[in-house]
Amino acid sequence: MQNQHLIERAFSWFYLAINAGSSISIWFCPVLLSNPSYGPKWAFGMPAAMMFVATLVFWMGRKKFVPPAGKAWLKDVFSAEGGRLILSLIVIYFFVACFWMLWDQSNGNTWTLQAQSSLMDKNLGFGFKVLPAQIQVVNGLFILALVPVFTYAIYPICGRFFEVTPLRRIGAGLFTVASSFLIVAWVEQRIQTGHSVSVWWQILAYVVLTASEILVSITALEFSYKQAPLRMKSFIMALFLLSISLGNFMIAGVNSAMVKGLHASAIEAGEHTWVTVAEAGEFVTGQKIDFTGGNGIQILGGKEPRSLEGTFLVAEIDKVQSRVRLMDVVERADVKTQGVFESAGRVETYRLVGPNYFYFFAGVMGVMGVIFIFVAAAYKEKTHVRVDA
Repeated sequence: MQNQHLIERAFSWFYLAINAGSSISIWFCPVLLSNPSYGPKWAFGMPAAMMFVATLVFWMGRKKFVPPAGKAWLKDVFSAEGGRLILSLIVIYFFVACFWMLWDQSNGNTWTLQAQSSLMDKNLGFGFKVLPAQIQVVNGLFILALVPVFTYAIYPICGRFFEVTPLRRIGAGLFTVASSFLIVAWVEQRIQTGHSVSVWWQILAYVVLTASEILVSITALEFSYKQAPLRMKSFIMALFLLSISLGNFMIAGVNSAMVKGLHASAIEAGEHTWVTVAEAGEFVTGQKIDFTGGNGIQILGGKEPRSLEGTFLVAEIDKVQSRVRLMDVVERADVKTQGVFESAGRVETYRLVGPNYFYFFAGVMGVMGVIFIFVAAAYKEKTHVRVDA
């Protein structure tokens, strides 16, 4: 009981260790991957080797861990009190899953895809330039920098004016993560309209995202440990981690629902590539358009011609002939092609275009934050800490 006040700091330092490792891998793996002398074998093999070392160290320290509290955890889980606790926490974890649904966009997903555009100036200054996949390393670095700030400064200062409960921190984090998406939406608007934007704007979004992660993720770890009775702590912690998987599943479902099939009737190859689609009048410049499967058209300009597959952008819209001209998603250059169109493969776009995609998630998270205020007010906290028998 005398160490109860250290639980918050213990989980903060635990989280610091995780992000120290992730920052190292996120920075060096893209370097290894982009270097022809190393490539995928080293880029993926190095983290695998380090994980083996970590597992070995973990095994060597197995006798230093606190022994399990007991084998009667199933009885506690299926008890009336245990059932009520689990149902109450599942409601909380749903909102945490919504947080992870947004956070996943930054981890090698839509934020990284945004950074691939040549319109994002990735020069940090003093001639130091980063790769698109390296930008996300700042999340781990900001965790290392901001966790002590929140733990030893922000929380104590706020505590002078009101009680800084775990649920209040989580609620604040939901609104904070929504704010990060407003910044990214503005960046996407600049890129879609053909304007250059500094990578520092996306880094600012990462600062806000990191603050939300500290407020939600670390707090939820601590909260889960405190709310679980002695013999249910491992089960409840596992239930919390399941919220991360739920967030992954949710974002996969949302992105799948956003895909919109197009009716392509022709592709005109040449110095400019035009695609005839019935929905051409609905497009805007800079909108993404995807090609999947063989269609008889090949892209020129590389070492060898390759199939017209993957994601491209709309450079020009011809509403009279109901067609759109393609440009490269990174350099925004004309797509030079050859071949004859075959009625095969799929042509798709997305229901939410450009910044509207990010505004959608910001709005969803804002609504979730408001609802969480009432859920948190109704939740009855009951702290359980480990004591010596």
